[in-house]
Amino acid sequence: MTDAPRPTGADIAAALSDLERVLAESAAMVRRGDMVDLSGLDRELGTLLETALALPAPEARGLLPVLDRMVAALDALEDDIRATHGAAATPETASRRIRAAAAYRKPEGS
Repeated sequence: MTDAPRPTGADIAAALSDLERVLAESAAMVRRGDMVDLSGLDRELGTLLETALALPAPEARGLLPVLDRMVAALDALEDDIRATHGAAATPETASRRIRAAAAYRKPEGS
């Protein structure tokens, strides 16, 4: 029995780009007033991020541009949800953003 090949940075980038398109489509739906099912988004994104963390550091750092776009897409979706459904629709904590930023910060001395 052979092990499945480990995903590469390119594989993860492609999956994140696909997810970015889903977020853009979801934002457009929210702006139209349609219901959007985001269940499983956190699990799917979490799996991709865990896989990215397992990559060699140089390859993982190559994902920073697509991760930045992902953050922008999530922020845009949040803005659309807030504009459509009010501030109570998406509670956010500052600690969540801090943890996310810390997870991708380049270690000192690298």
